[in-house]
Amino acid sequence: MSYYFVYLILPLILLFLFLCLKNRYSKYYLFLFCILSLISYDNVTDYAMYVGFFKQIQQYGSISVASGKLVEPGWVFLNNLFAFSKWGYLVVFGISIFCAYYMFYKQAIKYDLVLWGAFVFIIFGMIVKHENVLRQNIAIAIAYISFEFVYKKSFFKFLILVAIATFFHYSSITLVPFYFVIQYLSRARVKPLVSLLFILLGIVLVHLNLFSIIFKNIIAIIPYYNEYYAELIDAVMENSSKIGLTGIIGALISWLPHWYVSKYHKELLDDKKIKLIVNSSWFITVFTVWFYQLPFLSRPFDFIMWFKVLGIALLMKLLYSDYRIKKNPNHAIMIMSVMMNLIILRFYFIYGYYGNYNYKTVFGKQCQKQEYYKRFDLLGGEKPNERDGKYTMKTKSKNKF
Repeated sequence: MSYYFVYLILPLILLFLFLCLKNRYSKYYLFLFCILSLISYDNVTDYAMYVGFFKQIQQYGSISVASGKLVEPGWVFLNNLFAFSKWGYLVVFGISIFCAYYMFYKQAIKYDLVLWGAFVFIIFGMIVKHENVLRQNIAIAIAYISFEFVYKKSFFKFLILVAIATFFHYSSITLVPFYFVIQYLSRARVKPLVSLLFILLGIVLVHLNLFSIIFKNIIAIIPYYNEYYAELIDAVMENSSKIGLTGIIGALISWLPHWYVSKYHKELLDDKKIKLIVNSSWFITVFTVWFYQLPFLSRPFDFIMWFKVLGIALLMKLLYSDYRIKKNPNHAIMIMSVMMNLIILRFYFIYGYYGNYNYKTVFGKQCQKQEYYKRFDLLGGEKPNERDGKYTMKTKSKNKF
């Protein structure tokens, strides 16, 4: 089964089907893709690494120091619960993926964006994202529970949940500033032109390498670690690229909810939660663009990425409903333009990430034989590379899949 069918054609078919059903049974849209993720086998970059973690935990009860990875105690505990079976990692992965899907579904219900939210979730690549960040999935699910206490301004309860999330992913400690960021985004009134200028400024900075140079100079004054981080930034910069046309298109699509809601549905911004997802759509994009060549700096924004997804989903829903009510051809052109650009972005992602490989499931021969695409050796050394079902050894590979 082709990745183009699973991640591009199928989402479109199901969207039109559920729209014809007038949003009835729309909750099953996300449920169907959750099932696909639960039976997915070795379709993302970090799959082999997590299998390696499980096998080490199964054998030793923890992760070997030799692996060079500091794995959180919550993830080790979860793996140990199912270490009695060689298939236990499938259950662990399933729990992680289900946590992400279920919590996103709960967020989509809150904003009445179940169908459009699920569509943007899939077409925007979140399905691949969450299959790749299995440890962080549980932390992200806990994070969205903690955000409820941000709305209630209960900082202590928020911190308790952040501490729990940290047991599953250490990056959860970066959630603390988001207590104030979310409050700001839920009440800020920023003009669309200003947010657009911030995005365009970021694109210019990336093309001139100015931000990375500035950041490197700041790092240089930090004692003890300055040489290490300077070398790290040089390594990242060497393998990084400029923002291409598809990246610019993606950034502009993420900005559109801010412009469209501010222009045509300004009354919706009286709702703080709507304002949060509208502002998040451009705010997260600004930092993603600015840190494009240093992506590890934008990693904390993964915790609030669903707000951006829901902001784009709100745009799609409003465009569709406005067209149906007003029959204005301009709305039809706009929604088709956004849809086509999302499809193009998804196509280029699949082409670059998967190439001509086929989607694999737990029912396939690779799973039955417990073979997987080993993109790197957990304990270092040579890097195997898959060719026509056989495993050949290569010391270096630039193949993304």
